Amino acid sequence: MKRPREDSSNSAVPSGSNEVCTTRPPTKRPKASQACTSCRKHKTRCELLESASLLSRCHRCHVLSITCSFETNAPPVQAAASDYSPMAIARRRLFDAIFSPQNNSDKCLEQTQSDAPSSSPRPSPTSPWEFLKVPGIPDWTATPMLAMLTLSKMARTDQPMIQPVANLTFSEVLTGDQRQYLLSLFESHYAPWLSLPPNALGEDPILNLIRCTIASRHLESSIRAIVFPTLRRLTEEAIVEHIFNPTPSPATIQSFALLALWSPFDTFSPSSSETRDSRLIAATAINMCSTLRCDQAATDEQVLQECRKLGAELTPQEAALLTATKQKKLLWMCVQNIESMVCIGTGRGISSKLTPCKLKSLDPLNFSTLEDSRRTRMLLTGMMFDLTETGLRLEIPEDHSKFESFCDESAEILWRFDGIQRVITSVHVVADIEVFYAHMLIVNFYFCRLAFLVHTLRHMRMHIPPGAAERAGTMFFSSKVTTRTGCGFALTCARDALATAEALLTSILCIKDRELLATAPDSVFAMISFAAAHVTTSKFLVSKAMRHFPGVSKELLARTVKCLHQVSLSKDDNASRCARVISGFVDMWNDKPDAHCPEATGEACGGPNDSPQAASSLSSVSNPTHCEYASSESTMVGPSQGTSPSLGGFDYTFNFDQDPLLGWDFWSYLSGMPDIQPDINETCTRE
Repeated sequence: MKRPREDSSNSAVPSGSNEVCTTRPPTKRPKASQACTSCRKHKTRCELLESASLLSRCHRCHVLSITCSFETNAPPVQAAASDYSPMAIARRRLFDAIFSPQNNSDKCLEQTQSDAPSSSPRPSPTSPWEFLKVPGIPDWTATPMLAMLTLSKMARTDQPMIQPVANLTFSEVLTGDQRQYLLSLFESHYAPWLSLPPNALGEDPILNLIRCTIASRHLESSIRAIVFPTLRRLTEEAIVEHIFNPTPSPATIQSFALLALWSPFDTFSPSSSETRDSRLIAATAINMCSTLRCDQAATDEQVLQECRKLGAELTPQEAALLTATKQKKLLWMCVQNIESMVCIGTGRGISSKLTPCKLKSLDPLNFSTLEDSRRTRMLLTGMMFDLTETGLRLEIPEDHSKFESFCDESAEILWRFDGIQRVITSVHVVADIEVFYAHMLIVNFYFCRLAFLVHTLRHMRMHIPPGAAERAGTMFFSSKVTTRTGCGFALTCARDALATAEALLTSILCIKDRELLATAPDSVFAMISFAAAHVTTSKFLVSKAMRHFPGVSKELLARTVKCLHQVSLSKDDNASRCARVISGFVDMWNDKPDAHCPEATGEACGGPNDSPQAASSLSSVSNPTHCEYASSESTMVGPSQGTSPSLGGFDYTFNFDQDPLLGWDFWSYLSGMPDIQPDINETCTRE
């Protein structure tokens, strides 16, 4: 098949001029379909891809970032000319994915391409958990990491893409000095994330290619714009070549592990081939490890060690086998941790699990040498992920009389998290080697705990039997479902989740070597977005009963955005996109209408920290049904009456009145069930 020729006078593809050549023939279009003006002018094939853009552009115009006649002939949209800039489009994509409570309209991606506006606006959400709408994900709390990764891809900017130069080899793309610089940079800044022994990544063509592709983000922007597309093409070809190799090498496994952590394909559309999915790449690495019997290495090592303890001398062959077995065991544990990192919170199950013999090797902890420090970090990370996966498998039984057992099992998981936290929080203080990577253990811990707590809260709000509250009374839940040591278990988990999310953001801001944060795996930035999303969700959850949200969450989110912008290497890397996603959360909260609090909760809303303007806004609300988050009762998360002036509203954090907080109003918001007006006479009798 002949490849279409390009204009030889141009080495790069400028915006709006040359044709884009492709080696894959596009899908055949119906004869009735007409090409856009630009494609007809250049006599090129015109394609309309569903995932190419949110705008009505053909694929070629989208890639070249030029105006397409399809969008200019579309129904008029109320937007300024500047709205077609890359940053404006990125911001529009992000905001279209977030449900704005201000205008009560469902801004899904499909509606941005609709020819006619909706005849009636979508009603207000029944739960503040629904403040975030991610295309293709009905409930973002079910797969929070997948939702954050999707938002990150949507927050990318549309830049003119330079086509990779064909028939170039790896040695022709980069000079010898550039390759050596990138390999050294990877060894010092990226390799510690794997927690493998020093120089464990040997010399191998595919391994060198992938390491240079990942580290090329540190090159000067003008140089990277030229070399990165070709490096990415070579990487993709290498994946296809080795993915079905029946006898993989350790270097190939390491290469796939690196691609799972730092994907060079994260700027592509989410609807891409399987080789570009980090979760599938990690699963492929796991299968390769199983082929090499890496999953049996821990058992083999234990047998050889027992022979040595019994006084038997190991032959040279057995000594060499013991060394190779140790290397396989470390590689297996490394790939296990990577698979857990990229799969937890995405809805994809983990195909591997830590064995008891690996957990026994955790004692004692040792940070005296570089190798011991990395080994300890690897084991602690594996313990955190293993406990998280165990917790995420817990489900509320169908028999509602056994709800208490779910609370017992969840409390057991949290108790074990407390035990790990005691060790994790001190590691970066006692570790004198690679302190930054030891500090990131705290971030991983808070993410694991938050993922489990959100999972627990989601099951509670999704499995409450409809109509149980009005049949058995509000004390049904507090007496049979959620009571533990005199405190509502759901409320305890909600408070713990908020504190954990804020602790994760605080840990990021406490990092001293912030420039190393730019080298973090892709999942780390999704963890940061997840924590910010939960903080914002909690603010929406509390906003009905309290106008002023206690704490410093506003400044915490603002400083997190600032920190991410400071460490970013380009305006479209993971750090920058994470900052734009969090900025979208902040804007959603800032755009929230002021009239969120019913008049009955005026004392809690109008605390000493509220401004006179806020008080006047509250006094203007005379009908609670006009409030977006108003319902029949005044009780919600937080005290609705009797706020202590001395605490400035912080009694929400320290004191909990169980009866009103576990009333119907609280559970209706947690479960997302529609509000049911209580019996007025019964309410007056209780009062």
